[in-house]
Amino acid sequence: MRKLSVLIALVLLSAPASQAKTLDEVLAGNGVVATRGDSAASGSAAKAWWDGGTKVEFPDQGFSAKITTSIQTRYEYTNNDSGADTSSFDIHKARLAISGSALNKEFDYMLKVDFVDGSAADGSATPVLSDAYLTWHVADPIWLRMGQWKTGVSRQFNANDETLMFADRSFASNSFSLGRNIGAAVGGSWDAFAWQVAMFNGNDTGEGQNLSGTDENHSAVVNLRWDAMGHMDAAVEGDVDGTQDAALNVGFAMAYDDSKSSAANSLVTGRGSVYNLDVNFKYQGWSANAEGFYRDADADSAGDPWAGYVQVGYMICPHQCEVALRYGHLDYDSASDDNEEYAASFNYYFWKHNLKAQLGVAHNDAGDNNETTRYLLQLSSWF
Repeated sequence: MRKLSVLIALVLLSAPASQAKTLDEVLAGNGVVATRGDSAASGSAAKAWWDGGTKVEFPDQGFSAKITTSIQTRYEYTNNDSGADTSSFDIHKARLAISGSALNKEFDYMLKVDFVDGSAADGSATPVLSDAYLTWHVADPIWLRMGQWKTGVSRQFNANDETLMFADRSFASNSFSLGRNIGAAVGGSWDAFAWQVAMFNGNDTGEGQNLSGTDENHSAVVNLRWDAMGHMDAAVEGDVDGTQDAALNVGFAMAYDDSKSSAANSLVTGRGSVYNLDVNFKYQGWSANAEGFYRDADADSAGDPWAGYVQVGYMICPHQCEVALRYGHLDYDSASDDNEEYAASFNYYFWKHNLKAQLGVAHNDAGDNNETTRYLLQLSSWF
């Protein structure tokens, strides 16, 4: 007790003399804590800053970690021709992502959980693991990846929810994407080109997101992307940054699914191939995205459906206000009626895609007495 009293007294007596010194400096001067040059604290100090999320880096260990949160809350009114109308407030997305690198960026990792992505037996939202993977940068620019993430079909599906021009993806994209799956991939880039080849468990019965393989069949996906003019991040829709020189980006994806039976998405599961082409353009507040999809099923009875959409946006107030229009079409190549989509959105960017409000209307026409019109207001954050 006596030693503690003397220690406290020394600290208090040294305060007037230190004036602008911090408490750490005072304690270090009196031998209470180690200085930076001491063995326990030698080397570079950790650094923390904001970089699309809260990022912490430990230079001596070659390790970094970034925490990112995403919240999408909305009000939606739905008018159904064939059912009851609904009016609802919802938490559409509530995600926590932890990402970073190790061994001086030789490896990087991603862990993402959506707390409202699943549904319990009573219909309530439940947490679901979205992404979990490790990437090894073997030699610039080649990388290898294992884990779970979004498969490569559909540029819009593979873009983050937070960077979309509309509150929801086009139904054409949702209908032809292969969802998330567990697998391995190799990829790389060269100048204006990027490529990726991946193999996943597949979408047979009992397989898919967060599910192990149930047989020896797999899905294979090939992705190619080309900055044909200028440079752009094709995963970020809209031109909130105001691209000064015209930029054009083109992507192509091909997938072969060796599933024996249909599963979650009957349009693209079962043995057969899916082809996807996308074109993206940005120039001084203007932006446009278009995608086409085609399914070539091995079984003739399955049909060969196709779909596509085109959307255009313009920043009526640079970096802040945007109007957008979209048209989509889905041909089932069967007795089912075609599905058409008409959508419009007004977006207000408080802080680019990190904080924005979206007011939209979407109309789907799937034939007689099967039309739906949705009105929604969404406020989303991503930081």
